Amino acid sequence: MRILDITGSGEELISLADAAKLLPTRGGKRISIRTLERWIRHGHRGLFLEAARLGCVFYTSREAIQRFNVSCMNQDVAKNQLPSAALKQKREPQLQSRSYLELVRAGWAGRNISKTGSAEQ
Repeated sequence: MRILDITGSGEELISLADAAKLLPTRGGKRISIRTLERWIRHGHRGLFLEAARLGCVFYTSREAIQRFNVSCMNQDVAKNQLPSAALKQKREPQLQSRSYLELVRAGWAGRNISKTGSAEQ
């Protein structure tokens, strides 16, 4: 857990309920307070949301949320260094050969398939 320095940072503390309202929704649902607590306590892919604990209540800041989001995005970019088109080209021959073998086994290889789905020899 990363502790947010509340004395000298100048960042305004907000409750996790308010922090959840700042984040985009997923499938129409807000990120839950439990999710934010998990990001504080256990992290997300090795990254932790900075927070301060006063009593039994966690607080964070808008800036901490922004740093967390930027770190997550940077990690995603670092893992996928190749553009998506290059990744697709890299995988395509393997998928094509596997698909072709399945067609051969099923007896469909070399046939012309019409728009109606019937096979012509």
